[in-house]
Amino acid sequence: MKKFLLIACMALLGVCSVSAQENKEYKRAIGISAGYVTSVNGPMLSAKFVWNLKKKFRIEPTVNCIFGKDLTAYNGALNFKYMFPIKGFRVYPVIGVGLGQIEPKEEYKVQKLVEGGGEFFTNFGAGIEYDYKERWILNAEISEVAGGGLDGDCNGVSIMIGAAYKF
Repeated sequence: MKKFLLIACMALLGVCSVSAQENKEYKRAIGISAGYVTSVNGPMLSAKFVWNLKKKFRIEPTVNCIFGKDLTAYNGALNFKYMFPIKGFRVYPVIGVGLGQIEPKEEYKVQKLVEGGGEFFTNFGAGIEYDYKERWILNAEISEVAGGGLDGDCNGVSIMIGAAYKF
């Protein structure tokens, strides 16, 4: 778990230190999101770094914590987004990959005879965002998550709302 968090922090620092060409659009943002994950029937908190490579193409590393009834999961993901401006909003598809650590609660380990471990997953979905004032972005997103999971089937939907500060 410590190695995973160290790698995620190093990746975020690496992305932060990269400089991009100047234009009138912001190049970076940092934000938080909260939502619900159907596969574990629980809430999710997320921190993200947004990096605009081009005017419409974006890379977004995220770190997530999911609190399910039977488990707690931590993961990091790298999402790719392409923005479509529509009447003051931006609509976008999402595709991403990630790696996570699942930690089942003791009762779940005994009941299901499983141990925690690292899991690879993919996600795809769509979202919408709105520029609030000069420096803030508000967004909503829905994603289908597919991965290994403790029972071999961790497919589910995550529904998120969030905000990010542009710099």
